[in-house]
Amino acid sequence: MNIIETMLDFLFPPTCVGCGNEGSWVCAECLGSLKQHTNDRCPFCKKSSVRGFLCLWCRERYALSQVIAAVAWDEHVRRIVHTIKFGSVSLCIPILAALLRDAWHVYGGEWNSVVVPIPLHASRMRERGFNQAALFAREFARGACLQYRDDILIRTRATHAQAELARDERLRNVEGAFACKKSEDVLDVSVLLFDDVFTSGSTLNEAARTLRNAGARDVRALTFAHG
Repeated sequence: MNIIETMLDFLFPPTCVGCGNEGSWVCAECLGSLKQHTNDRCPFCKKSSVRGFLCLWCRERYALSQVIAAVAWDEHVRRIVHTIKFGSVSLCIPILAALLRDAWHVYGGEWNSVVVPIPLHASRMRERGFNQAALFAREFARGACLQYRDDILIRTRATHAQAELARDERLRNVEGAFACKKSEDVLDVSVLLFDDVFTSGSTLNEAARTLRNAGARDVRALTFAHG
């Protein structure tokens, strides 16, 4: 830690995104309370599976082939994700990205890929000031020694917040919401999509469908939490 960082920590002490206590961006107690997601079921139909791979039935219906999540969703994780997203607290991401790399080494293995974050629409980006999915994805890719690209996938229209919608509404909400800006860069390429949370999978699957239509060989997904 350099002298500027030391002075900033003195003037503005880090506050844990999980419990609010001062001292670090993610305290040891909160970090230890996060439950590893088992990734032992198909992420869409919940049938027994291996390492987050879609079952044979769902592979015929969805554009993704695998979904890996680092932690299981609970109230504690909800508070952390909410604080990062709406409290503009991104300095904890390097700490949490280590959990992503752990999950990737266990369930993803040596699979070589290009890491692509789920993009925000320009209007949402102006409103929030940053894309937490992109920050997570960049930090993960750096530590995992994978190529990171945030210039391939774009959001073509603003959509409603998925958390406010029912399942069928979520599917309609994101339909046609993405475009591949550089199709030549995904042709016959394996892509690892990143989003902070997997709930219904509608957003990730629509993004994966866009990439597959542009020529991507395979599209898998990595998320911080599985809702």
